Amino acid sequence: MPQKDTLQSKDLALPSRFRVMLQQAIRYGVGIGILCALWLVGLHLTDNNAFGPKRVLLYFAVPVAVVLSQWSLRRAMPGGKPGLLRALGMGALTTVMAATLVALGVIALGKIAGEPALERNRREMMYLARADRKAMVKQAGSEEGYNRQMAYWAQLSAQDIAQNDFSKILLLGLIFAVPGGIFFRE
Repeated sequence: MPQKDTLQSKDLALPSRFRVMLQQAIRYGVGIGILCALWLVGLHLTDNNAFGPKRVLLYFAVPVAVVLSQWSLRRAMPGGKPGLLRALGMGALTTVMAATLVALGVIALGKIAGEPALERNRREMMYLARADRKAMVKQAGSEEGYNRQMAYWAQLSAQDIAQNDFSKILLLGLIFAVPGGIFFRE
């Protein structure tokens, strides 16, 4: 009978650590995701292009939140040493939550703002590409590559922008999660 009590106390220790991780991921991942979505709404409400270059600031906010979540996990974890796998998992969980909310925010803004806002973004992107045509041709590899890029921008949708944001935020967040996890493992 005492063995059963020992097993139950060990079983309770794992969920409490997971609960701490989940709380920190929700606090930082969902928090920064909501802040980024509010940034997009703020850009739109102030008559800025919410789908344009100012959106790039989102890419830098999430890695900061990832490292802060790992630091916070270290402080909240019983014993103060979450270990490498938990710290890396914390960074990954925070990144996935934030990237998902940002992508959902872009899609929602695309639905709310409608086609006029997306058309404005397309016009601005194509204007910038035409202004820097020589560099774009060089980057695309040929005139044909440049024309393909222009055709892509001509039909750009909110889902395309959301997918792009999701992948870039996910990549940056995971890149920053590795050194943060190593540093905050103990």
